[in-house]
Amino acid sequence: AEDKIIFGLTSEELNDPNKINVTIADTNAPLVILFGPPACGKTMTLVRLTRYLRREGYIISPIRNFRPSYDTNYIDMCDSFDIMINQNDAADATSRISFMLVEVIRNGRRICQILEAPGEYYFNPQSPNDPFPNYVNTIINCNNRKIWVFMVEPDWRDEVDRRNYVNKIQKLKVKLRPRDKTIFL
Repeated sequence: AEDKIIFGLTSEELNDPNKINVTIADTNAPLVILFGPPACGKTMTLVRLTRYLRREGYIISPIRNFRPSYDTNYIDMCDSFDIMINQNDAADATSRISFMLVEVIRNGRRICQILEAPGEYYFNPQSPNDPFPNYVNTIINCNNRKIWVFMVEPDWRDEVDRRNYVNKIQKLKVKLRPRDKTIFL
């Protein structure tokens, strides 16, 4: 399988995912985490959800301080978020998204935050037993209420990959707080 390029990470972060830094500054607004293996549809779900929510009158915008300022790819994605969301071929634009945290606002109030991050660090079929890197543990341990959206592939034919993914979710489940919710998509 071809490895996906994870844009915006420093060479140090690419070599050691435990060096990846993220910041969840708003610890009150619920956090919706799109969780799944690489190329399962997390980014397209974010695109489609953004389009839908905007049609319903919500304001969706990137949270700029989620990644450090040295991640110029993240800055560029924040700057071009509206263009990417509105493109006819949004799937092509999503190839450059590695991390994205957006806020959902209604009537001037932040309703929630939606997080999209590289699936390679949630579940990598080539290394199914790798522990979650520190930034995933930062997300798990933040005080926000969380809604975990587990992406599943109904036609996942490889029995071993499917079983390993279920095991990864089970390992995560023991770390979830009782008030966390889960959705299987």
